[in-house]
Amino acid sequence: MTHYDSAVHSSPGASDAASGVGVILESLRVFLQNNPQPKNDIVICFTDGGARGNPGPAGLGVHIEKEDGEVIFETSKFIGNSTNNFAEYSAVLLGLQSLKQEFGKKTKAMTFEMRMDSELVKKQLNAEYQIKEPGLVPLFIEIHNMRVANFPNLTLTHIPREKNQEADRLVNECLDKATKK
Repeated sequence: MTHYDSAVHSSPGASDAASGVGVILESLRVFLQNNPQPKNDIVICFTDGGARGNPGPAGLGVHIEKEDGEVIFETSKFIGNSTNNFAEYSAVLLGLQSLKQEFGKKTKAMTFEMRMDSELVKKQLNAEYQIKEPGLVPLFIEIHNMRVANFPNLTLTHIPREKNQEADRLVNECLDKATKK
């Protein structure tokens, strides 16, 4: 039967190896300090939907920008006669579709904030409120599925109307153009 000595023995050069690891760790610290990793900037998507008459002629506005305010993309769309809530949901969907078109598969690794002035829609999409209008359920499901498939880092934020001016402008321009006789 072989007997193994349980005492810890340091091998020759162990202190040299430990100091070598220390040098490597210090070099890595200096490298990371001088070469910061890229920051995952937040892309902000402002959405708005509106109907004149509720129901009435309805339009959507989407304004996408970087955190520093640099505009990435804007779009608007006339959707015919609709309710205001349907237009708000449609604007969120148009925003997600626009982000997906602009960034492709990269959306899964990116961080997004979607800002809207409809507290009701924000709370319904975050499962804080029930959806009582059956006509909104298909849009809710489509938005939900896009979030799950493409936008794991998406935050929905309610903002006051006065902070949603660009998306609101796009809605009004779209409605003005579509309803001119």
